[in-house]
Amino acid sequence: MKNREQWLQAAVDLISSKIFKPLGHKVPTVKVSIGFGGSGRDSKVLGVCWDAKAAEDNVAQIYISPIEAESSALMSTLVHELIHATIGNDKGHGPMFRKVALSVGLTGKMTATTASDELVKRLDEIKVKLGPIPHAKLNLNLR
Repeated sequence: MKNREQWLQAAVDLISSKIFKPLGHKVPTVKVSIGFGGSGRDSKVLGVCWDAKAAEDNVAQIYISPIEAESSALMSTLVHELIHATIGNDKGHGPMFRKVALSVGLTGKMTATTASDELVKRLDEIKVKLGPIPHAKLNLNLR
């Protein structure tokens, strides 16, 4: 059985090859984990990408919040964060981010995207290959 980081890394590989690559977007090497990415446990942020320039090994690091446990929702957040890793955090949620986000199937406000119906179908296909993520939702109201 894979642990959750292995599951997430496998998801990165499949999302990169099945969703980003056919559109000409090259996802760089990333490290991905479940955890709070810098805003602390009280944050409502579902994901964060730390730019490769911030890491001593020059590899972008993505953190997906532990408050979500449903595979499709996690992958939707992962797609959002992979865009940051792909175009660079210095682009923020501006025009380049929007262009890539819409092309891969994200919709809504660019700072809080959601997966389109088409992207949900594609992520569900990936989820079938991966199985459920071995992760349980963390309840922040309990310690």
